[in-house]
Amino acid sequence: MFAGFAECEITPDESIDLWGYIEREGPSQGVLDNLKAQVLYLTNSERNILLISLDLGGIDNAFSKEIKENIEETTGVSRAVISIATTHTHSAPAALYLRHCGDVSDKYMNMLKRKIVQIAITATENTAEVSLGYNQGTIDISVNRREQGVQSDLYQDSGTTDSSVGVLRIDKNSRPFAIVVNYAAHPVTLRPDNNLISADYPGVMRKVIQERVDCGVLFLQGASADINPKVFGTKNEMEQFGSLLGKEVLRVMDSISPTETDTLTFHSEPVMIPFKVPATEEELQSRIQDLLSDENLYSDVWKYTDYQWAISLVKKLRDGNEKLAEYMELPVQCMEIDGCLLAVLPGEVFSATGLKIKESLGQENIMVVGYANDNSIGYLAPIDMYKEGGYEVENAFKFYGLLQPSPRAEEQIRNSAINLLRKCAVE
Repeated sequence: MFAGFAECEITPDESIDLWGYIEREGPSQGVLDNLKAQVLYLTNSERNILLISLDLGGIDNAFSKEIKENIEETTGVSRAVISIATTHTHSAPAALYLRHCGDVSDKYMNMLKRKIVQIAITATENTAEVSLGYNQGTIDISVNRREQGVQSDLYQDSGTTDSSVGVLRIDKNSRPFAIVVNYAAHPVTLRPDNNLISADYPGVMRKVIQERVDCGVLFLQGASADINPKVFGTKNEMEQFGSLLGKEVLRVMDSISPTETDTLTFHSEPVMIPFKVPATEEELQSRIQDLLSDENLYSDVWKYTDYQWAISLVKKLRDGNEKLAEYMELPVQCMEIDGCLLAVLPGEVFSATGLKIKESLGQENIMVVGYANDNSIGYLAPIDMYKEGGYEVENAFKFYGLLQPSPRAEEQIRNSAINLLRKCAVE
């Protein structure tokens, strides 16, 4: 197996709208720590794979498609085997439309495209023979926000979480060359009152590892739609959380003895996700009138967003020239790298989804990666959550777009991932 790794900073050089919090006021006011784009390229005699990780909240299909096409044109690596994942930090520039969560800057997006393609070229042109190994640790520092709530207490009950820390170690000349880390927790240790650009805890984790080991550290966010850090609020909590995770990664990395291998497989398929119109025009008009009678409408950003969404959907329903989208095509990608299986999924997937995928194969060597390739669908909630209600199923889609994903969407994505992982495992 041969591998190449490259990275660059993607921190904007001027004030810019940040993404992720509807309550945040104003654009960025400086930089707390730098954002990174990273590329890992793996190749053997039969195939190659290119993994990209970005310190962003999310990306859409148009951006992902353009990046992959440009990389294919400049490197020869097929767009079909390129995965673009985001860490989902809520303190990065807006790179994906989210109502009232910052305007996307064309200047910044164009800079991103240029830099990502350049480091892809660097990674593919500078490869070396490597050995690989995988192991996983465990750490109980996250909480299921739907079940337990967050209390800034490392010792509270966690609820349903995936406490596993997956580590893929890649060595060159018997020394760490790059490691891939997979863990599930929203990068929200910094809250809406923070207007400084930051990679959040993944950046701290990288720093902790690289203070001891001179290698690339590529972070892949897990199935964390309902998972938050147990501690949050300021830079202190960010550093506490990231340091704890980084130390566990170092411990796991030391337990791995990489071996020479050529095992590299990749399978993918598009999944057609149906939408549903969440309300009739009559219901929407009634909702609009109720909101207009509320004296806090224009000062309450949540109510005003609901109002804007309802107005926009009514306009679409009345516009006979523009049909509402009935489906959305989302990519599911799965791969095996020396016995380590990766399920790379779009949107915001929940801890229950990640755990079911792992349980279905009865293996521990699985990394479930969310927020990849296209995040514009928003939350892909398990069907039972539609009965429970809550922000993720009742309100979030109003920020991402107009229509609500089908309650069966999560099952479609999960079954696709399980089938593709089984293909990878038997080859």
